[in-house]
Amino acid sequence: MDIDRTTLADLEVLDDSQRRGGVLGLVDYTSVPAGYRALKRRLREPRAKAAEIRATQRAVRFFAAVADVRGLVRPETTLLVSRYLESNVASLEYGPLRRVRLAVLHRDVVQEVRSGVSVTEAWLRELQSTMRWLKAQDPPDLVLRLVERCLSEIDGLPSTSGSTSLSRVLEVDRALRGEARARLQAAMDVVGELDALRSMARATRMLGWSFPDIIESDEFVLEGEGLFKPFLSDPASN
Repeated sequence: MDIDRTTLADLEVLDDSQRRGGVLGLVDYTSVPAGYRALKRRLREPRAKAAEIRATQRAVRFFAAVADVRGLVRPETTLLVSRYLESNVASLEYGPLRRVRLAVLHRDVVQEVRSGVSVTEAWLRELQSTMRWLKAQDPPDLVLRLVERCLSEIDGLPSTSGSTSLSRVLEVDRALRGEARARLQAAMDVVGELDALRSMARATRMLGWSFPDIIESDEFVLEGEGLFKPFLSDPASN
């Protein structure tokens, strides 16, 4: 469902008169930038079909029930991986003699590449562990599809396999920031979608919100009890 800017402003979805961030600011418990973007997109373009709404509700209930799933991945590690993938350091393709010269004269560049490869491999291990754990918790279909997509994207990505040799590190660096970059970004996008659902679950618990019942009908009927404006500190329900 597309909502125009005027309606978004009137409903204070993305911002409010007190500049507190609107509904988005109220429910934002995301831990990574991709999660914030996914949450904002969900509020700006909410689901309109009953089946999609119910699927989202089941996913949010799942995350609320599994104790907030710690964090999907460490935010600081995710940020470092993003910076590494966006680095303007050129991929290094030198022969044996040039690699020796590179290691001696450009230690800072080599260290940046080594660090980027190392943090990305650590992030992938952590992500794989979390996704496998989530899959073992019997998640609802929406979460399961996202988890399986993430595992598919990161499966078989190049790795140094513990090797510290410069030639192997450079080879993996070229792959991660080359042909494998799109898969890494796709995995980050999935993490963002899961992080947004996790954020909605935490907000639901923290704010004591409930889930509306979606009933199939030929006519639009909206019934509500105990409704109140979420930005008020001591609201009186209608």
